Amino acid sequence: MRRFFSFITCIVITAGCSVSDNGIVNVKKRDNFSLIVRTPEMKIVSRVTVRKRNGTQEVFRHCSREEQNHGCKPFNSERTTLQIGNEAVCVTLLDASTRDEGVYDVEVIDNKSIRICRNFTVALTG
Repeated sequence: MRRFFSFITCIVITAGCSVSDNGIVNVKKRDNFSLIVRTPEMKIVSRVTVRKRNGTQEVFRHCSREEQNHGCKPFNSERTTLQIGNEAVCVTLLDASTRDEGVYDVEVIDNKSIRICRNFTVALTG
């Protein structure tokens, strides 16, 4: 059931991302939520970074092998998953709680240093 909810969430948020830089993500406590960045012009994703705006708190960082060879250090937790597709990058945070509320900045960089940045406001509901 949770996987199904995450899949539906990805579809809804992806549609919102194409309209605005600031996506609103409403999530119920203990559900998963996804931050989607559309990347149709990117061929190879080299780095994905998610920061929570209450300072510079990094929540997640993915580094390709090439980026790791240049000093990038991946950062992940058991609460975070990543999916890289042909059209979008999806970072999913599991088991939402009040500590997850806030504004997130997601940055995706390709192998030619092209950057796509989006921000999302996450709010707990119900």
